[in-house]
Amino acid sequence: MINRQQSLLFTTLLVTVTFLSLQRMAFAHPSHASYAEIERDGGTFNVALSATPEDLERALSLLAGESVTLVDSPRVRVWLTNYLTEHFVLSDAQRQRIATPPAIELVGMELGYRDTWIYFSIDGSGIADPVLTNTILMDLEATQTNRVKRLWEPNAPTLLFTTSEPERSLEVSVP
Repeated sequence: MINRQQSLLFTTLLVTVTFLSLQRMAFAHPSHASYAEIERDGGTFNVALSATPEDLERALSLLAGESVTLVDSPRVRVWLTNYLTEHFVLSDAQRQRIATPPAIELVGMELGYRDTWIYFSIDGSGIADPVLTNTILMDLEATQTNRVKRLWEPNAPTLLFTTSEPERSLEVSVP
């Protein structure tokens, strides 16, 4: 038979464990970062973007106005294309967005538990000295950092995008 003191101890323990579990879920991953590799093929930029799936789901849910599960479906592809069009933007050298943004074509996805890879291409024909604005997931997390590796110049440093510096030139400077 359980006495009142044991019952109170059990209840306190249960509340503490529940609180700690909920707190851990709220901070499921302490770092918020994406990584992209970008390849230039004439006027087309081919991109492979890796991000945390639950962050992508949160961003797409915010955009869609409903809960979105990250699956490869026509609806998710539309939301994802719209999100990329808004947050992964090519512009001209004067850092002014072109009147009609370059078209993004979603090529495919590799959905994983820890990382999801999104493959897409951007029509950058007619853009001289392209500048990339990369605000992927920055609308959800102020500490989000995004890295982009330009594959056409293997010795070029990886570009770092933050909320305070979301734009970078894609041109490789020659020292």
